[in-house]
Amino acid sequence: MIILGVGVVFLYSDYQLYRFFKSIDKGDWTVTKEYYDDLTPSQQQTAMSHMDGYAQELCREYANGDRTYQEVTASLDAINSLGNKEDIYNRRITEINYNELKGAVEALYKANTTYDTDGAVKAKNRIDDVQKRMDTATKESLLIQMLNDKYQEYLDCKIDESKMETFIGIVSGMS
Repeated sequence: MIILGVGVVFLYSDYQLYRFFKSIDKGDWTVTKEYYDDLTPSQQQTAMSHMDGYAQELCREYANGDRTYQEVTASLDAINSLGNKEDIYNRRITEINYNELKGAVEALYKANTTYDTDGAVKAKNRIDDVQKRMDTATKESLLIQMLNDKYQEYLDCKIDESKMETFIGIVSGMS
């Protein structure tokens, strides 16, 4: 009976950490904050020591296509709700926003050059979603970087002048 009691005590500690990380996984920032507050100081320290790696794993899953932009940003919002991990949030959300914006602009570019109306609408919705999470200066910086990359493709003769002009039109419309 004593062994069972000791086992429950040790397992409950792990369970608390598990449900804390599961709430981040679900992007439920209010529950995440509650679960974090319920942890002991030692458990909080353990959780925080794993937070950067956990955020990195979220980004890897996004890059591999295992998670959507909305899922990852919700999880990052949950991490940000803890108050002492803004540096992780700011660094990771910038990476995610850049990749999502770049992918959405490329999808819009492809849709416009192939006259795919449905694809253009989906790409514009993605662009709108990501722009809601960016300040103007960051967005402008990312757009300039994308223009420079596309210009390099033009210089390398990978795309022709009309495709370059189409891309410039897309970026100008977003500025």
